[in-house]
Amino acid sequence: MSQPSDNGKKINLSQTKKQLQIIQLRGPIMPQRKICRMLWKLKAQKKRSKKMSIQSIQKVMKKSLKGQGRFGEMTPEEFEKETAALAEMAQTEMKMLMMVGSSQAEAESEAIQIMLKYQASP
Repeated sequence: MSQPSDNGKKINLSQTKKQLQIIQLRGPIMPQRKICRMLWKLKAQKKRSKKMSIQSIQKVMKKSLKGQGRFGEMTPEEFEKETAALAEMAQTEMKMLMMVGSSQAEAESEAIQIMLKYQASP
């Protein structure tokens, strides 16, 4: 079931309800668009390098995960280690996707999905 929104696009109500339920259960989640913007800003700053470094991915993860669920309860050292491990995992996933023929944008999108998955985990 869908209804028109203010900008003329149709909104899938069942999907929106499901997303709201997830947010209510797990707390607020940083919107994917905001994470995308953060990644693009970092990428624009590093025009020389086409690949995103682990440090730049970790920087985005720190911003998106700070104070979220179990991440809010960690000490700064634990938080640093956790985000470093997640960033390394995201970069490895990006490399593997690009090796099998995915574009850079698809690989970055997958990295965003990894971030959102861990951001939403209890």
